[in-house]
Amino acid sequence: MFKQILPHLQSVTEQICVVDDAILLPNQDQHIQWIDNISTQGLHHVNSYSLTRLWDLSAPSNYVLSTKGIMLAVAEQLNMDALEIDPYVDLKQYGLDSIAIVTLVGVWRAHGANVRYEDVVEYASLHELVGFILQSVRS
Repeated sequence: MFKQILPHLQSVTEQICVVDDAILLPNQDQHIQWIDNISTQGLHHVNSYSLTRLWDLSAPSNYVLSTKGIMLAVAEQLNMDALEIDPYVDLKQYGLDSIAIVTLVGVWRAHGANVRYEDVVEYASLHELVGFILQSVRS
């Protein structure tokens, strides 16, 4: 299907990004061959982690470091809807692991928050974490 819409996309813009895990091919060799093919056509290829990271880093800092931005970032790492998270429950009970914490800390630090891995562990509920991060930005 992508091959069918590619000419239309190229008529609208020269910059097209293909996310690798959104492409369904029978095996890895075909996947690599397809990526090589689109690269010669001038298309840019990233994976969904890179795409999410680019969005995180390009979003306005005042949004990323707002109560809503922090809630949504945590919810995304937990693969949950933000409204499903009780703000007073330890986030580890929802499955927040060390990899997710490192990812979150990296995004928040890139936007100017003075937050460390240990802080996320210490301020374990969403309520405590939001308060700490917002305070770290003000100071």
